[in-house]
Amino acid sequence: MHIVGRTSQGNEAIAGYQVKGGKPGSAGGWKNLKFDDIISAEIDERASLAPRPDYNPDHPQFPEKYARL
Repeated sequence: MHIVGRTSQGNEAIAGYQVKGGKPGSAGGWKNLKFDDIISAEIDERASLAPRPDYNPDHPQFPEKYARL
């Protein structure tokens, strides 16, 4: 997880890099996930690569940030 906050649409969400899981056929990568849509999460033993090179701590879709990496 890299940003936790409120999106420009008013949703509380996280911007994070998804390494596995998700909808069948969906690729990993950057995802904006609304809290209401998150079904499950798990701790992964892999080392974090955060922050990733394309991480933007000032992401414009998150005008209100509660926390960021």
